[in-house]
Amino acid sequence: MRPTRLPFVTLERAVLAELHRHFRPELIARFDEKMVFRPLTSETQREIALIVIGDEVERYRKMGIDLTVDRPSRCSSGRGSPSLSEPDQ
Repeated sequence: MRPTRLPFVTLERAVLAELHRHFRPELIARFDEKMVFRPLTSETQREIALIVIGDEVERYRKMGIDLTVDRPSRCSSGRGSPSLSEPDQ
């Protein structure tokens, strides 16, 4: 489904209807709860990425590897997803 400006309740109904189109009722009944989330904003995605990258840098540091990651300065996809660029040679 494409992002839309529909009210959340309408969007939730559409997502759950789509779920029922693709999966058998027996499988859907096994789930205690079905929740629909709003898409993450670009800023939230960026924050999550920085946390994950920071965790990896720390993991490498504990192994004795010095890893430096520069923050991306632009988005290559034009849709808000950061792209890590190659280091300057």
